Amino acid sequence: MKILTLNAGSSSLKAALYNRGDEFLTRIGEAALSGVGSTHLSLHIDGKTIDIAELSKADPASIHAAVVEKLFEQFNLADNELIVSHRVVHGGGIFSAPALVTNDLLEQLESFNSLAPLHQPFNLRLVRQVQAAHPDSLNVVSFDTMFHAHQSDLETCYALPKSIRDMGIRRYGFHGLSYAYISDSQQLYENPEERTVVLHLGAGSSACAMLGGQSKASSMGFSAVDGLPMGSRTGNLDPGVMVHLMREGMSADQLETLLYKESGWLGLSGLCSDMRTLIKSNEQNAKFTVDYYCYHITQEIGRLTAILGGLDRIIFTAGVGEHAPIIREKVCNQLAWLGVKIDDTLNQSSQKEIASDSSTVRVQVLPTDEEWMLAKYATQLA
Repeated sequence: MKILTLNAGSSSLKAALYNRGDEFLTRIGEAALSGVGSTHLSLHIDGKTIDIAELSKADPASIHAAVVEKLFEQFNLADNELIVSHRVVHGGGIFSAPALVTNDLLEQLESFNSLAPLHQPFNLRLVRQVQAAHPDSLNVVSFDTMFHAHQSDLETCYALPKSIRDMGIRRYGFHGLSYAYISDSQQLYENPEERTVVLHLGAGSSACAMLGGQSKASSMGFSAVDGLPMGSRTGNLDPGVMVHLMREGMSADQLETLLYKESGWLGLSGLCSDMRTLIKSNEQNAKFTVDYYCYHITQEIGRLTAILGGLDRIIFTAGVGEHAPIIREKVCNQLAWLGVKIDDTLNQSSQKEIASDSSTVRVQVLPTDEEWMLAKYATQLA
């Protein structure tokens, strides 16, 4: 049996192919699509670039569907011997485990589209497209929210009237597939007392407090726009600002565009939403944006450390977390009061362990692998 994982966003698609053995998952193929909605559309399958220029003017949904068909062709996949495991961002307060796809399930999940407008519609549209084109394949969905599903009411509740809370207005948390992989791969559950803060840092950024590998708190809340400042998302914002802007004439759609697509690093710098470019830039606004990002990461670590009652380990992961030594340096230097000290040589070369010998907190740089988690979750249902 083979497992194809699909991780679709508004401007990208990541995929991996696994062979399911008796005890192990073996990755036998991978693909990445980027640039949807731009003039730089590219598809890489197993290290080879596949020409898809003819798709560059199509809408994102059509591009995703066409690319998946190329994957089926390239990997020579047979529907009746295949599990397709999809990432879906939001499972609401209902889904805390992977689920087999049915029409009723998809209708439920589509009701959460407004909670994750940058991702959920694309996730679910692709599920329906795969079902229609390959009806004999088995489709499974796993949710970014499910890793956080067992957080306490103290963490997930907002101080709102019960009638509002009963509408599902609560903190959910995201990037759960990434956090689950870190917890699983590092076997954090082996020490139930270990207090860990994992930083998933990229164009979408968040932080998660884990006790014994279990999620206790996270920076993202009701939506994936909350928490840390991100590539084009605001992060934490006084809700009074949104009320004020609406009274000044901004519509809900305009406000959503501002919060999700025009803010964050892009809005602060006025340059771009690419942290690599901002780190290299000599522009004062770029330098301020980098400092602002690190300042708020440090703030969040302080909050999560208080919830955990101390800190034993920090783990940096995802694109910025794994590949930006200056971000790790700035963050860790502001945590000296916690006993965090890093070795500059180890940090600059992005070694797995970057804490100095005198640090009382372990500091690691680890790759994440959402695709592997998607494949593992699929094996639980088939």
